[in-house]
Amino acid sequence: FVGSDSGTGLSVVYRMRPDQLTNAQTVVTKWEYVNTGAANSWGVKALNVDPTEFFTLIATGGDSGNNYFATNDANIASGVWADIAFVYDGTGVTNADRLKIFKDATQLTGGFGGTIPATLNNTNESIRIGYPIVNVPAFASAYDGLIDDVRIYNRALTQGEIAELYRMDTTGTLGSGGALSAAP
Repeated sequence: FVGSDSGTGLSVVYRMRPDQLTNAQTVVTKWEYVNTGAANSWGVKALNVDPTEFFTLIATGGDSGNNYFATNDANIASGVWADIAFVYDGTGVTNADRLKIFKDATQLTGGFGGTIPATLNNTNESIRIGYPIVNVPAFASAYDGLIDDVRIYNRALTQGEIAELYRMDTTGTLGSGGALSAAP
């Protein structure tokens, strides 16, 4: 999906239900598997030491993972569905303005490392879902569970838009044909 990493805006939204929580599981990424850094763009994986939390990376050219946000209140649980969104807005001034992570429409807290860049590193890497972010087992493993409804937007979604997507997943009414029969 070329173009998902150009410019100053990106939102990645998905549902996940891990079968097993494992350190460093990669959920979705656009990162160079051999990890020389030149083709890295963005990625979401579990922390290396706590599989219930997220580690979200936004790369600059040549960066192998120095610019990131690590959550401390995601509390992902095995066997439980969660709606996840990460929103990158390079027009923001601070790291907190540039990268936000949401679980079930609630913004998560945590800490930053490095500086989230003002522009995404445009690469030709493929988007990978459930595949290790890099070929270093200590820092990456395949995702073990279900992933559904992955959506990638070339702009920063608002918190209201994130909330509406979550509401659609939890309170929408489906007709017999599978389409929404009532507005969420």
